[in-house]
Amino acid sequence: MIITTTPNDLNTAFKTISGTIASIDETTQNILFKKEGSSVVLTTTNYTSFSKTTLKCSCEGDGDFAIEYKRLSMWLKAIGKTTEVTLTYKDGSVVAKSKGSKSKLMFPSLDTEKLPETPKSLDDESETAKCSADRLYNALKYLKSSVYKDDTRPNLSLVECRNGSLLASDSISMSTLFLDGFENCTLKVQAQEIGNLISFLGSQGDEELSIREGDSAIHFVTKGAEFGLNRYNFAFPDFNPENTEASWETWSVNVDEAKTALAMLSATSDFDIGADKLVVDLKKHNGLVRIETLGMSGEKDYVDITLYSNDEDSNDEDSEVEEAPVDEDSEVEDSNDEDSDDEDSEVEDSEVEDSEVEGSDDEGAIEVFSVSHKRFLDILNRHLSDHIELDLARKGRGGMLRVQTSSGKDLYSTYLAWVFRG
Repeated sequence: MIITTTPNDLNTAFKTISGTIASIDETTQNILFKKEGSSVVLTTTNYTSFSKTTLKCSCEGDGDFAIEYKRLSMWLKAIGKTTEVTLTYKDGSVVAKSKGSKSKLMFPSLDTEKLPETPKSLDDESETAKCSADRLYNALKYLKSSVYKDDTRPNLSLVECRNGSLLASDSISMSTLFLDGFENCTLKVQAQEIGNLISFLGSQGDEELSIREGDSAIHFVTKGAEFGLNRYNFAFPDFNPENTEASWETWSVNVDEAKTALAMLSATSDFDIGADKLVVDLKKHNGLVRIETLGMSGEKDYVDITLYSNDEDSNDEDSEVEEAPVDEDSEVEDSNDEDSDDEDSEVEDSEVEDSEVEGSDDEGAIEVFSVSHKRFLDILNRHLSDHIELDLARKGRGGMLRVQTSSGKDLYSTYLAWVFRG
């Protein structure tokens, strides 16, 4: 088989499939070049997922082959701006040539029979959602930081779609994202594959994406490209961050003002305290919001920012508030230790004891709350508008911070436990 193409077309194909290249063994380090009809399809796999794309090229003859991705990428980078390259497969090797260069390089080809079979047909799978690739890309980018990063709690090490909402939690914060048109979708993407899927979606731009699901796999398909995942066996817990009895009040602030305040306070913080342990207090003060933390001097450092009235730059009260479809008896649990930080505030699967809320002060407006500096900054960085509404509800010695933003019909929500320290 002789393939004639351009370095740009090869690099475009590599961008689509490189997410599932891995160093597990020689199989996962290779790209399979396979002729399907009159087209050449490139496929990679890391065993739990695979990606494939159609290479823009001309092709003569038959004979599938596999080349190590790293070596082929090094060659492409070295040849520079040549206009044409050829890959010729014969007798277990691939000869690579570039137009205008007096060179001949020979790459060994892995026996293609050693490569695992990818699904040949999607006919037995049903389409459960359809959208542009960049829409799902943005959704997963928003949720990625909220996913539990290791396998000690596999029911949190994923993003799951349930009743139209994508759900993610790292046990301290929780994010939900209602995607209009995803009501029948049940996708699950494990933590180790989220970055790979994001990479694939990012290479597809605004191409129409079809999500197709079967009993053992789920596929994300665009015109000429495909990403496949094995079904994940664990399910997201039945959390209920939207306590139906909670009374919410809103503090509206400017995103850039809040980010600047956090950056300034970082300059005088104790560098020996890890980023996850640094806590800031937000207080109503003379019609402003005072953001403060304990500095190296042993005194409280603070920055005042504007507090906007609830009827300015706030969400429409009549707008639909998306709730995660969960068990009403399960809640996001906050810390009861007034000197602890949000790292001790953990989402639990179990029912919250009545004693945790006894004696809480539910009278009057909330005047102060304490949250993780790092997680508050993460929320600000992900927000989609200039102003942010911090919805606050009491619970025990602290409460729940909820932030919502929208893009079209999609509603993005993040929940974070806060602690009262008075």
